Amino acid sequence: MHRKLNLFTTVLFVLFTSSLSSLDLVIDGNLDEADWLNAREITKYYESLPYTLNDASGSQKVLVLEDEKGIYLGFISYQANETIRTQKHQRDDEMANADMVGVSIDFDGDGLTDVNETNIHSTNPSLADTDGDGLNDGDEILNESTDPNNPDSDGDGLDDGTEVLVNSTNPNLQDTDGDGLTDGQEVNIYGSDPLVVDLDEDSDLYYWFGDCDDNDPNINPGRPELLNGIDDDCDSLIDEGFEFIDSDADGLSDYEEYLRFLPDSVRSSVESRIKTDVEDDSDYDELNQLRRESFMEMEEKPVEYDEFDNVIPAFFGYDLFDIETSFDSSGIIAAPREYVLGPGDELTISFSGSIQAIKKVSVNREGNIFLRELGTISFSGLTFDEASERLKNITQASLIGTEVEISLSRLRTIQVFVLGNSKRPGSYNFSPLSSISSILFNTRGPTENGSLRNISLKRANKEIGSLDMYDLLINANTSNDLRIQSGDALLVNPVGSRVKIWGNVNRPAIYEIKEGETFQDVLNFASGLSSKADKNKITLSRLSNQGEREFFDYSLKDINSMKLKDSDEIFIHDLSGKLSNNIRIEGFLSNRGVYSYIENSKISDFIDENDLTDKTYLPFSVISRRDDNGSREFLATDLNLKTREEFNLKPNDFIYVFSQYDIDFINSALLADALGLLSEEDKNKIDLFYEEERKKTLAEQNNAAAVTTPDQTDPFQRQPTKTEEEKREELNLKSKNLTKFIPDDRYPCKSLKYVAKFNASTLVSNLKSLKFSTSETNISDRLGLNEGCPKIFEDNPDLLIVALENASLVSGEIRKPGFYPITNNISLKNLTSFAGGATNLGKSGNYEIFYSEKDIQNINFDESENMIFSSSFPKSIVLQQDPDKQETFSVSVSGFIKNPGTYSISKGEKLSSLLERAGGYEKNAYPYGGVFTRSSVAKREKEAFNRAADQLEEGIATSLTSGAITNTGNPQLALSVISNLITRLKDISPVGRIVTEMSLEKLKKNPEVDIVLNSGDRIYIPSEKSTITVTGEVLAPTSFVYSKNLRVNDYIKLAGGLADSADKRGIFVILPNGQAVRNLDSWRIGRSKIEPGSTIIVPRDSTPFNAISIFRIFTPILANFATAAAAISALNN
Repeated sequence: MHRKLNLFTTVLFVLFTSSLSSLDLVIDGNLDEADWLNAREITKYYESLPYTLNDASGSQKVLVLEDEKGIYLGFISYQANETIRTQKHQRDDEMANADMVGVSIDFDGDGLTDVNETNIHSTNPSLADTDGDGLNDGDEILNESTDPNNPDSDGDGLDDGTEVLVNSTNPNLQDTDGDGLTDGQEVNIYGSDPLVVDLDEDSDLYYWFGDCDDNDPNINPGRPELLNGIDDDCDSLIDEGFEFIDSDADGLSDYEEYLRFLPDSVRSSVESRIKTDVEDDSDYDELNQLRRESFMEMEEKPVEYDEFDNVIPAFFGYDLFDIETSFDSSGIIAAPREYVLGPGDELTISFSGSIQAIKKVSVNREGNIFLRELGTISFSGLTFDEASERLKNITQASLIGTEVEISLSRLRTIQVFVLGNSKRPGSYNFSPLSSISSILFNTRGPTENGSLRNISLKRANKEIGSLDMYDLLINANTSNDLRIQSGDALLVNPVGSRVKIWGNVNRPAIYEIKEGETFQDVLNFASGLSSKADKNKITLSRLSNQGEREFFDYSLKDINSMKLKDSDEIFIHDLSGKLSNNIRIEGFLSNRGVYSYIENSKISDFIDENDLTDKTYLPFSVISRRDDNGSREFLATDLNLKTREEFNLKPNDFIYVFSQYDIDFINSALLADALGLLSEEDKNKIDLFYEEERKKTLAEQNNAAAVTTPDQTDPFQRQPTKTEEEKREELNLKSKNLTKFIPDDRYPCKSLKYVAKFNASTLVSNLKSLKFSTSETNISDRLGLNEGCPKIFEDNPDLLIVALENASLVSGEIRKPGFYPITNNISLKNLTSFAGGATNLGKSGNYEIFYSEKDIQNINFDESENMIFSSSFPKSIVLQQDPDKQETFSVSVSGFIKNPGTYSISKGEKLSSLLERAGGYEKNAYPYGGVFTRSSVAKREKEAFNRAADQLEEGIATSLTSGAITNTGNPQLALSVISNLITRLKDISPVGRIVTEMSLEKLKKNPEVDIVLNSGDRIYIPSEKSTITVTGEVLAPTSFVYSKNLRVNDYIKLAGGLADSADKRGIFVILPNGQAVRNLDSWRIGRSKIEPGSTIIVPRDSTPFNAISIFRIFTPILANFATAAAAISALNN
């Protein structure tokens, strides 16, 4: 009989029709097909008539099936017929004889039916969190009353999810605590608590968290700093010289006293960091408050070339002021005899004879010195010679039998003004021995709009001379490099006319010229013609009156005496240096050079076995050939004997031969970085490598003794003296045909800069697809770092592109898997040799050569000596191991397991297999608390701890030197806490725990979570736990017997409650499986259940130490400590 049910149910599932098979169902009112036995059963119903949404009474269920055609619903009622009959009066007129059951679907599982999402709430029925604020749509509508379509319902700058789940603020109220600051301002800008009212106690318009003293309106960030021993402007500096303040007048500066609170192991490290930040500058540097090293650009500027490969000239002379030179007048300099003494000069006076004494005296403001033996002596206006003579005369007259000698031990400083087109205009204090040139070098010289040839020296508003730097630098004429006096002004005048000369001259540049100067003058500036210059082909281009550039050709004889004009450009052409009828061999072999070509020459005519070295790469070489049109093409070949004997050469061919070092470069992290192939982890390693190279180069520059060498072409060029170690390194690089790394912003080789342009090309896409589609090897883990840049790629960057285009991925049972350039003709034996050789497992296996999906060739390892010829290029070559000789390694399993011990594991074996082999668990085993450890993970954890310790030590040093340590309120406590943490970080031995599923039953049901074992893995299965541990900032840290009725907050109360130093909002729990649950706010702590064997961590509140920026890493460190401690505890119990 027909029965009508006024009920509906919600079906929650996601439909994946693309992977479902078709069901064989007949819509006939019966549920007798076999497929219904596997249907999903829905048992939750709500009353719809009347529409109360209460749980429905009665006994019924809905079955759900799905396939690519749609959804099938089957309804079964177990109510008695007589019960149903009593409800006939509820039948409606439209469907009087029908039975109804309503089904609403919630595809995204957010607690709202799709119909309601679409028709009522306008949310996305296929997205649980429509606005992406961290709260699903159901929670926003049913629990929080927020707008599910607006991530920030109250517009306070915080997402609704962040307010509810992280900060516990009201998502519908901009200012939860009503203190005038929105929740977003407090969290994102000020870092204050949005649940606590923030005050401005002294009414100086700065809240307490932005005011270092909220009780004194005269102390805030807007106040000027006063010399009163107080940090008036809240910049963490007292009187802007914290390290020199001695607050208690005990003879020790405050930061020295703070250092005494640190343990010895930490203090030495912190002191070394402070010392590197505080150096002893020279007197003149202190007076000028300018250290030239701070703005020196020591790196060599890159050379730029025009479209014809000619060096593009730069302005001559200006870059000389950007490098360290010997023109600095500071340091120990003998005083000239005509030097005029003045106030501030310090003299050393030595008496011998009847009086033995050495006196140091200074010339006072009146020009006098005072000696107890001779009284006051006036040196005002006297030269050093005159002063010496006067002192001797007075001594002979006053001190019979006494001789006296005088020397100048310290020079006074004089004030000089540098003005005009100077890079660093201003007022400076210099030695009185300074000249115009030394001042220019100390102030970085003129701007490019300033003249190098007209630098005026003014004294008392009158020009007393000028300096032409060309005359000084090129002709060594120092007669106009006048010495300065106090009050002088150095004026850098605007630049005059300029001409450009380039091509085949020894020093191409843009030179400044004076009126009437000729081509011969400019040629002298450029150090003459080069040996390749064509004296009969010199092109002059000059601007016409109409602004057009006109070109004229001259011989050297015709142009030599021609006067030049502003903007003239002169190009010196070269003699034809082309080689004809030759073969050129470059690269890694003993007979590289230029040879004459003979008709029908083969490669073997120039390269035989004796020319090849052990490191010569035979599988691949490149022939550069010029075609009939004059353009060059690259031909890929190899150097195997058969190829050498058969390959026909043509006149003017270039043969490029590679080495094993060049191939290592192809597989290095340096090249992978340039091509954009590295992971973030590998990029960090590269950053460290570049940093070490920069430090190494800087150390070499600091340790090298610079000497000036007489070079006729460049008289002011300086060459560093090489140490024995540098000579050995240079010889090593030369033997490998490598060049030294050039420290740069990113790429230390010219070839890397060149190839980086191709990082978005098809070439790179192909390399990526080969790399990531190969599961046998992870190339990024095996990338090496070269010792230098391959010279063959530095000289010809295109060769690197050619090599990469012909690279095949060689992997499998190979000791050095990677990309190896090859040709279609392959000698597997040679290729394997250059890839480090085959492993023992590979020697009994076979090669799989992949040309395409339809062309895969398999060759036994024993046949690898034979040459393989193919018309296609192989994309990858894999040396597969013999399946009968699987690689094995050891893994230990212990604890409550039936057969604990160390087991031999085959490659690819999973955890579930080992647990079954060990007999499964003992009766009281607790798999949920099982510990899985891996040595590689422990190593990474230790590296992370060491980095954290280093950051903390750096933070202490910074806080001490800046004075920020005083803002903690209790510097001694802060230093003690951080020091203990540093010690623990250095001493802890991480176990390397991996959080993974350990239940054998769940591993079988969910094979995707079944972890693959590695060599050295350790598995420990503890017994069933019955305790909960509470540790950290509680009054009585200890363990308690587990009770299913107690929550996190209950156990904290049992431990005596939170200590005053506890971080209430930072409490987290380490579950037995090692997983850390954090961000438990107050209401969640009270309601959260906890599993037996868990550890509750109450961290220290870091708020008092927030002035020290290093505390941002404090909580993550505690989490790592807690996880490691939980693992160790499980292993020991």
